[in-house]
Amino acid sequence: MTKLDWLNGRSRRLIWTAGVLVALGLVAFVWNAELDPQAGWFALVTSGIASMISAVHSQRSTKSKPDDIPERDEQLWMLASALPLFLYRCQNDPHWTTLFVSDGCEAVTGYPSVDFVSGKVHFNELIDEAYSDFVWERWQEGLDANKPVDIDYPIRTASGEERWVCEKGHGVYDDQGTLIYLQGIVVDITDRKVAEKERDLLLQEADQSRRVLLSVLEDERRGQAERLRLILAIEQAGESFVMTDTEGVIQYVNPAFTRCSGYTREEVLGQHTRILKSGKHPEELYDELWETISSGKAWKGRLVNRRKDGSLFTEDATISAVTDAAGHITNYVAVNRDVTHEIELEEQLFQAQKMELIGRMVGGIAHDFNNNLQAILGFADIAMDDHADSKRLKEYLSEILKAGESASALTRQLLAFSRRQVLSKQPVEMNVMLAEMLNMIDRTVSENVVIDWQPNASTRYVNGDRHLLEQVMLNLVVNARDAMPEGGRLSIKLSDVELSDDDLAMHPDARTGRFIRLTVTDTGIGIPVDIRSKIFEPFFTTKPASQGTGLGLSMVYGIIKQHEGWVSVYSEVDKGTEFHLYIPLSDHEVEEVADPTIVRSDDPIFKGQGERILVVEDEAGILDLIQRILSNAGYEVVAAATAEDGIHCFERDQGRFDMVISDVVLPGKSGFDMVEHLQSDNPNLKVLLISGYSDERTRWSNIQQNGWRYLPKPVNRRVLLSTLREVLTG
Repeated sequence: MTKLDWLNGRSRRLIWTAGVLVALGLVAFVWNAELDPQAGWFALVTSGIASMISAVHSQRSTKSKPDDIPERDEQLWMLASALPLFLYRCQNDPHWTTLFVSDGCEAVTGYPSVDFVSGKVHFNELIDEAYSDFVWERWQEGLDANKPVDIDYPIRTASGEERWVCEKGHGVYDDQGTLIYLQGIVVDITDRKVAEKERDLLLQEADQSRRVLLSVLEDERRGQAERLRLILAIEQAGESFVMTDTEGVIQYVNPAFTRCSGYTREEVLGQHTRILKSGKHPEELYDELWETISSGKAWKGRLVNRRKDGSLFTEDATISAVTDAAGHITNYVAVNRDVTHEIELEEQLFQAQKMELIGRMVGGIAHDFNNNLQAILGFADIAMDDHADSKRLKEYLSEILKAGESASALTRQLLAFSRRQVLSKQPVEMNVMLAEMLNMIDRTVSENVVIDWQPNASTRYVNGDRHLLEQVMLNLVVNARDAMPEGGRLSIKLSDVELSDDDLAMHPDARTGRFIRLTVTDTGIGIPVDIRSKIFEPFFTTKPASQGTGLGLSMVYGIIKQHEGWVSVYSEVDKGTEFHLYIPLSDHEVEEVADPTIVRSDDPIFKGQGERILVVEDEAGILDLIQRILSNAGYEVVAAATAEDGIHCFERDQGRFDMVISDVVLPGKSGFDMVEHLQSDNPNLKVLLISGYSDERTRWSNIQQNGWRYLPKPVNRRVLLSTLREVLTG
């Protein structure tokens, strides 16, 4: 019996079979520079080597010495260990505890086999951390399904290099089906992965090239679509587009140009742009324009051009040169926007702002003037009583009073323009008011003027001051009469209008709603364009000084504005003028407000009965005047110059006052605020307010709501005392 007698015949045959398979694997390894784990021989070799490993390992585990192995089997063992393949057998634990590993593991991992068998290195430590759980889970899934595993993953070698491996293996079970160990083969597939990556890069580059080509084709298609959209945009634009050659001959116009100019496209193609010249610009402007665009620069400016029908229109123009690839100018393109209507609105807005500014200034002047008139008229009135026995002095004082009243009437006109007079509002039926004025209008105009009265078809009311509205009508009639010295026709028409948002573009003061429109038309000399914007300004007139003050139309403007309406005018020289007055319609449920400006000169001088009155007025002369009037009439008067002084006097006397008379405009706190403060302490306190003007738009409603009385300056002595008596007696 040889030294291999301990090997039975079956084991020897198994080893020889494995040896043959190894030889086949080596042949394949020699002929294949890159091992392909997908090849059929690979599975065959794996199976054979696994069998050999199983046999050799089991036999070596029972021998006492390696020298006991026959020489032929030792050669097979050396052959298996020297394979450039990573063969292994290990336990199924998290460390993959190694039972056997071939020497080929060093070529793959850089670690000798002894490091794995001794436990110095665990294979799980080599697996890339991102793949560690993945490899474990794949093995467990394969074992659960009793199927082999086939996994690709990266490892980190002993030198720190990252390599990709392919592992194929399976579980080995005993006769009872219990898992004994895992075995398999690990092959370095880094070169294959690199090749696959290069292939993917080539595919990506090819795909990128394909996308670039498609993008170019798409850009071309999109460019054609954009050019089509550009053409459609130009054709449908609201601005005028004009293209000319280098000489200014028109080659293209869009529909907006034809709408604006009145020319058809056929009429202007081939024509020079000079057909649009209006004659309103000097030739130097056109020379500068051509010099600019000929140099390749864009010219921007405002041009007044002439339509086909001869009318003028204004455009904001941008004219640019079109160049070819060589930079030579081939065409000129003009983009023009019609701003005629915008300019008209700007002028109307500027005019409205100017009138508002003038109104504020005039209101302030009237206020100060009324304070002066109050002192003049008041002291002159007192002097008349004190010197009743002097005929000559009474004549002088009478003239002073007449002049003062005349000046007072002038300030009332100014206040009408500035919209700071108090309105006596009531329901006014415009048809009735104008019908009742016809006789007066007929006497006002000349006999050679025909009056055409066209009443409204329906009964309509406005919430207005009839006295002031009549004054508006008379001013318009007088203005029309003076415009027709040779006679003509005066038309007066009332009509209902309802304005929507679309109707507001022509006038900055217009607003939506239902209105009465009063139209006054004459066939007179008309108003020249250069003075049309000034006709509503105070003291502006084209008449001789002896024929007017220039306040008529300014009063019309102010009174209608104060009635929350507006005025528009249309006129042509030698063809006449047409005024349109818009006043909001009312439901005629308006509480009538008494007119406090009526001077009752024949009223008796009412006397007081010792009532205590607090008078607050910042003008020293007026304060002295009111104090004298009231004291002479039997009242006990306490005077204060400011609202703060008035409050101090009131609190000092513990509110023992029957009435407070206060100016509205005071330094610091206003008269309104002071009176509200005083009435909060004494609700029974009577109130009378006086002022040079009242800003009705902001505080007149407060006067009405609180039941306060108001008198505008200058206040007649009799009116003051009678009003005082009325308020005190309730």
